[in-house]
Amino acid sequence: MSKLIPKRNQDEVEISEETKRPRSIERTAISLKNANANKLEVSWVGIYSMDKDEYKNDMSSLKYLKLPKIIDFNLNESSIQKKSCGQSFLNRLNQMIKFIEENYEKVKSETKPIAADFVCTRGVLKKIMEFKYFPANFKMYTLKLKGTIYIALEYDDAQFQNFGHEFEKRLLTSNPDSEPGETEGKEFCVVIERIVDDVKILFNVECDGIESNTLVEDFNDLKDATIVELKTRIDKQQFRDNTHFAWLIQSHVSGIIDKIYEGRRDENAIVKNIIIHDLKELEDKGKEQKGYDLNQCYVYLRNFLNKVRDEMINVVNFKEVFVYSFIKRGFYQELDEMNSQIDSQVKSTNWIPPPTIENREILPKSYIDFINKC
Repeated sequence: MSKLIPKRNQDEVEISEETKRPRSIERTAISLKNANANKLEVSWVGIYSMDKDEYKNDMSSLKYLKLPKIIDFNLNESSIQKKSCGQSFLNRLNQMIKFIEENYEKVKSETKPIAADFVCTRGVLKKIMEFKYFPANFKMYTLKLKGTIYIALEYDDAQFQNFGHEFEKRLLTSNPDSEPGETEGKEFCVVIERIVDDVKILFNVECDGIESNTLVEDFNDLKDATIVELKTRIDKQQFRDNTHFAWLIQSHVSGIIDKIYEGRRDENAIVKNIIIHDLKELEDKGKEQKGYDLNQCYVYLRNFLNKVRDEMINVVNFKEVFVYSFIKRGFYQELDEMNSQIDSQVKSTNWIPPPTIENREILPKSYIDFINKC
C-alpha cells in the first residue's frame, strides 16, 4: 500500500521494511506465453559513477536518501538548472561502452566477445515496454558488432529534468551524515544482466539513492541495500494511473529498484507530501484500475528484441545501422508467437547514415577496435 508522509518532523516518519524485496531471484526458465514478470532472471554485473562528464569505475557518486525534517519546499526556488550527465542519447550508450572496456572480464563469453545478445540503457527497455500501453513517436538505432546488438534511443530528456532534479537535490546526499544538496552533476549506475525468455540483455540503471544510515563502500553490501527511485508529479487525479504504471515499468525492468518516493507538488511546484510506493502495489493497481498487465509489457519487449535479432541475423558490417521508428498510430502488425495484435507500427530500414545523426558513428572507433581484438 502507498504510504503518505505528511508535512511533519522526520523523526515521526517510519519507513516500513515490509516493502523491501528479497535479493534472491528465482531463476526458473519460463515461457512468456504465461509470463511472470517477477520471475525473470537478473544478475548484478558491476557499478560505475559519473561526475559531470567524468567516468569513474567506482562507487563515489552513490547517494543516500535523507528525508527533510519539514516537507514543505518549492521546486522552483533553485536558480541553477542541473545538466544531466550524458544528456545525449549516444553519451548514455557510451557510458555502457566505457564500462565494458573497464570490466571486460565480467561481460565476455567463450563464444563471442560479449555474452549478451543486446547492450543498451534502461531507457531503451522502458520505452519499448511502455509502447504496449502508452504509444509515442520515437526512433531507435541498432547495429551489430561481433554477435551483439547495440541499441541507442533517440530522445532528449532535458524537458523533464527541472522538477525531478530539484526534488532529488532536496532528498539526496553523498554521505548519510551530511545534509542533502551536494550531489550536483553526480550519477551512480549499476550494470545489470537480465534474461527475458532466451534474450540476454546487458544495460545500465541509474540509481537515485539508497536507504542507509551508514556509508556503503562495498559492491556486495550494495546488493543488500534498499535502492529507491525519486519521482515528482503534479497533484492531479487524471494523470495518476498512467504515470504510476509508467514508473512501475521503469523501476521493475531494472530488477533492483525496491521503492518509489513520489513528491506530490501543486501547481506552484510546492511539495508538502511524499508518498512511498511499493512496486507490487503499483502493479496491482494498474491491473485493477486500468487493465494494464506488466507481464504483457515483457512479452512486448521480448517480441521486439527477437524481431531485431532475426532481422539482423545476417548483418556482419557494423556500419549497417537499422533505424526502428515507433509510430503512435499505425497498422496492426503481428509480432509474437501467440498471434496477438499490437496496435502500433514498427518499421526498420538499413541506414548509411540517417539524416538525424549524419557524420556521427554510433560506437566509438576505439571500442570497435577493442572488440575486434577480443
